[in-house]
Amino acid sequence: MVKVVLHTDISYNRRRGWSLIELLVVLAIISILGLISVPVMRTFARNDMRDGARSVYTLLRAARMYAMNYNVQTAVVYSLDSDFLTDTPLVDSLRDHTVRAIRGAQVMYQLPEVVGLHPQVPESVNIDENEEEIIAWRLSGTFVPVPTSAGELVTFPEGYALLLEAMPREAAPLSPPTQVYMADRPEAQLWERALSDDPLVRVGAHYLTHYHRRLENENSGIRHHDGHSEIPGLERLGMKPVYVFTGTLMDYSDAEIMEAQPTVHPRMAHVFAPRGNLDSLQSAERYRLWFGPSPDTYYTERIWFVGDEPDQFMVRAWLDGLQPLSERGNLIGIPIDIHRATGRATMGPS
Repeated sequence: MVKVVLHTDISYNRRRGWSLIELLVVLAIISILGLISVPVMRTFARNDMRDGARSVYTLLRAARMYAMNYNVQTAVVYSLDSDFLTDTPLVDSLRDHTVRAIRGAQVMYQLPEVVGLHPQVPESVNIDENEEEIIAWRLSGTFVPVPTSAGELVTFPEGYALLLEAMPREAAPLSPPTQVYMADRPEAQLWERALSDDPLVRVGAHYLTHYHRRLENENSGIRHHDGHSEIPGLERLGMKPVYVFTGTLMDYSDAEIMEAQPTVHPRMAHVFAPRGNLDSLQSAERYRLWFGPSPDTYYTERIWFVGDEPDQFMVRAWLDGLQPLSERGNLIGIPIDIHRATGRATMGPS
C-alpha cells in the first residue's frame, strides 16, 4: 500500500498580512474606542477632583462640629507637598517658579496649655526676633489629632491639591489669582541652609519646610522699619499657623512630653473656635479656597478657555494683570468657601 502525502504550503497565508479592508476595520474600531475613552477619562478626572474637594469640605465641617461639641479650639491642619529641600520641588506650570501645595489634611484639637507640649525650635531658626520666621507658641498652642476617624490623615487623589491661591472676588472677576505661599522667596534662604556644613542649620531648614512665614508672597507679614506689618498671605485664605504633634500622648507624663517636643512642628490650618466661628485674624466675612489640578500639571490641564488655546505667554500676561484671560477662561477647580462669623463651609460646582 502506497501512502500519498499531500504537502500544503501555508507559508504564503502566514506571510500574506492584512487586507486593506481588515486594516480599515481595525483603524475604525481604534478610533471609536479612542472617542469613547477620552470622555470617560475626563469623567474619572472630574470625579477625582470632586472627591478631593469634598474631602476638604467634610473635614472643615467635622472640625467645626468637634469644636462646638467639645468646647475646644479645633483645626483642619494641612500637610504640604513633599519636602522640597530633599525631593524635586513643584514647578508651577503657569508661573514657572517653585511653589508649595497642600496634599492632605486632618482634624486636630488644641491641648491645654498646662500640658506644656511646646516645640523644641532649632537655635538656627531664631536668628532675629523681628524676622518673624516662625510664630510664638503661645499665640498658637499645640494641636494633636482628634480621637476619631477625622483625626486620621486624609490624602488627596494623585495629581490634585488644595492650591495656595487667593482667588479674585466677585468685585474683580477678571483679576488673576494671587499665590500666597511660594517656595523660592530669596529672603527665606532655605536652600542655602539645607546645604550648610553646620548640622544645626540643616535641622532648622528642614524644620521650617513645614511652614515658613517668609515664604508667603508679596504681603509677607514681615514687620518693616516703620513698624507697619502687611497682611500675611495665608491670612488672606483664613488660615493661620499652628504647632502640631502628629503622635498620640495618652497620660502626658513628663518623660513623654520631653520626648515629643522635637517633633512639634509649625503647620498651616483653619482654626475653629468653641462657638463654631472661624478663628481668623482678618475681618473678611468669607474666605475662598481652590481645589484643582496640582501646580506641576501641564498648564493646559489647569485652565479652561473658550476659542483658541492660549499659550504660556498669554497665561503669564494674565497672571501679571496685563491681559484679561478671565474673559474667556480661568483656572480649573472647585471653590470651597468658609464664612468667618459662622464657620460654615460651602462647596461650589466643578
